[in-house]
Amino acid sequence: MTGRGVLDRLRNLMGDGASDRRYLLGKGGLDLSARVLGVILVLGWSIMLTRIMGPTDYGRYVYVMSAVYFSSLVGGLGMPVATSYYIQRYIRARGWRMVGYLWTAFAITVLGPGLTTLGVWLAVHLYGGTMFDGFTLFGVLIFGIGTAAVSLLTCANRALEESTFSAYCEQVWQKIASFIFIGGVFLAGASLSPELALAASTFGAWLAALPLLRVVWRKAMAGRSRATFRQVTRLLPLWVRRSMIMMITPLYFIVLSETDVLMLGAITTPAMVAIYHVARRVAMLMRFVQIAVVGVGMHRFAAAHMDRDVTRLQELLDSMTLIAFVPALIGWLSFLVVGPFLLGLFGADMKAGYIALMLLATASVYDISMGPATELLMMTGQEKSVGLINVGAGVLNIVANLLLIPSLQLEGAAIATLLCVLLWKASLAWVAWRRLGVVTPILLRLPILLPQWLAVRR
Repeated sequence: MTGRGVLDRLRNLMGDGASDRRYLLGKGGLDLSARVLGVILVLGWSIMLTRIMGPTDYGRYVYVMSAVYFSSLVGGLGMPVATSYYIQRYIRARGWRMVGYLWTAFAITVLGPGLTTLGVWLAVHLYGGTMFDGFTLFGVLIFGIGTAAVSLLTCANRALEESTFSAYCEQVWQKIASFIFIGGVFLAGASLSPELALAASTFGAWLAALPLLRVVWRKAMAGRSRATFRQVTRLLPLWVRRSMIMMITPLYFIVLSETDVLMLGAITTPAMVAIYHVARRVAMLMRFVQIAVVGVGMHRFAAAHMDRDVTRLQELLDSMTLIAFVPALIGWLSFLVVGPFLLGLFGADMKAGYIALMLLATASVYDISMGPATELLMMTGQEKSVGLINVGAGVLNIVANLLLIPSLQLEGAAIATLLCVLLWKASLAWVAWRRLGVVTPILLRLPILLPQWLAVRR
């Protein structure tokens, strides 16, 4: 094949200048740079904390983080996810709805996570729990509100086509700010503790939220007519109802990713929590390409659906899935060989999580191969079906953890996750095919796609 032929095939694979595939590859590539830097910083953060604090104190820190993430998500009523939908819906109109929705979302994001975190704090202390021992109520509340604000503002920026900026704020600047805080702690002569680690994470979240808020204010709120209280209250039930339906999906993700941590902490020891968390953190390396690509393109599902363009929906889905699947498969093969070495970077004790790492990595590569079915269905008006599937999968995950963790511990939590993901993604793929007429598993689409993408246009 000549050099000209290779270039022609590469151009065809990329798509023309206006194609969604070229947008995903270009914009997703920029976001990927933020994800790569973010992954490096997160791994560095975790290595530093595990080596300085030790498995037990690091496990306490992770345990509190998981509990607060969960309560903040419930209190936020799904507003971050709904924000992607409503900004795309209102973006063409310069009326009051955009402003009214965003003010409502901000208010709920501040009040809701604060109240739910306070409720969890009081419940734990009322029943004699030790989860929050050593942590201040104020520190936990501010962390919960800050992380919820970053989540909301990141989704808003992505919907406003500022995905690269939001990725750098969320993935890079937030973690750099946490390192700056810890550096100040060391210069002041204090020793690192779980409480100071949480304070550093809080500092990073709030510093990341400020530039994100500035862009949302400039692009979405400035220049639009103000919403009256009566106008907001008229649409408030609709906004909250849809956001709460959409909340089931991120709530399920938290159940999938945090229930095993919380149950390990309740049934085993903080050190076991630390080992599992590190294995899960390493397994997440497989997902950063998927997260980048889906983050920049998710709102385009809504646009294609509004135009009733099923062909574009399928092309978007195919492009997102293939771009994410290839590096995920390479990652799984890499973990098979160098997994113990990667875990050992966090400390010799962490090598005990190798089997859990491979089980979680297998769940991830299967998940990615089945495509972003959740985001597709959420952006195309199928959030009720997604919610029902996610509730069932969440219950399955909790039951599986209860049955498997007491006897298998780390491996039991990972097996519970794998079983849940297998059934969950198969169910979503079936709904996407029946309701939208699109096929989400990339392995079923490859025999059709590869000849088309690699052909040379005449």
